[in-house]
Amino acid sequence: LAIMIENHNQARPQTAMHEAEVVYEIPVEGGITRFMALYYHVPDIVGPVRSCREYFVDRALEVNALYVHCGGSPNGYKYIGEQKVFSIDEISNGTPFFRDNSRKAPHNLYTKPQKLIEVMNQKYPMQLPYQKLPLPYGENPTAGDIGCKGVSIRYHGNYTASYKLNPRTGRYDRYMNGAQQLDRVTLKPVSPGTVVIQMANMRVIDDKGRQEISFIGEGRGLVLYGGTARQIIWKKTAPREFTRFFDETGKPFFFSNKSPVWVQVVSPINRLAFDPPVPQNVIAFLGVQQPAGKAATAAPAAATASATVPVKTTPPPAPASASAKLPAAVASTSGAL
Repeated sequence: LAIMIENHNQARPQTAMHEAEVVYEIPVEGGITRFMALYYHVPDIVGPVRSCREYFVDRALEVNALYVHCGGSPNGYKYIGEQKVFSIDEISNGTPFFRDNSRKAPHNLYTKPQKLIEVMNQKYPMQLPYQKLPLPYGENPTAGDIGCKGVSIRYHGNYTASYKLNPRTGRYDRYMNGAQQLDRVTLKPVSPGTVVIQMANMRVIDDKGRQEISFIGEGRGLVLYGGTARQIIWKKTAPREFTRFFDETGKPFFFSNKSPVWVQVVSPINRLAFDPPVPQNVIAFLGVQQPAGKAATAAPAAATASATVPVKTTPPPAPASASAKLPAAVASTSGAL
């Protein structure tokens, strides 16, 4: 399941985001952000659900996910049709969705994933012999070589996402505008074990401020894991092809499957800050330009370094396949891979 989830302040706190195996946070119109959460198990309730954007669809296509949304931008709907996306829209099929009257619309739409599956099975009976995993996992994840205990990303005035390493759990506790992000129902913290910063070029395409973001091509980024960071190069050749990750030497990058992975897609105009400040060669690698005389330091509520267009580097040929059989442990209600 690939479920679109809102990040408006009236949609917070969200439900079941801490359970997702992978979450993508990407800017939409006006500099605000939205999420797409991938679930390889069946959570109870997820939301609030919001509308489609075509660049989220590219990530759902990588793993042949059922794409779940409510409405969409004109380009989003067009893209769903062009790519023949396996999807369900609340506007045309409301059965698996419901409104929570304790919140105001449109920030109160939720879904029950078990009902999503039942409804779609009635329409399109199918069985899959295997499921593609979203990332190349390895028993020995690629090690970081830079000390990094946290990062702040300022997308917009009311959208600063921050991560701070929790030494007790070894995960990165997530904050929105300085407030720790907790699950609405369980009050459990949203704490991924890996945070990916993926640099991507973006541009505004209409008077609503909608974004065009291309994931077809290549770029640079940084992976935070276990209190360290590692430079990465990413590459994606077609909508249904995987996003491949390589370290800065060109070797394939492997991720840990012991805890969730959050992918933060960052525009060159967004501000980044790290704790402790990363070396200048890393800033240059990312294309981040620090204000004169200031160091880039991270705090849950703020960020102080602006980003510029990343310099492209051509990675070596990608591995032939990143698909794999779904381990039995993945299909658990705990949300842990």
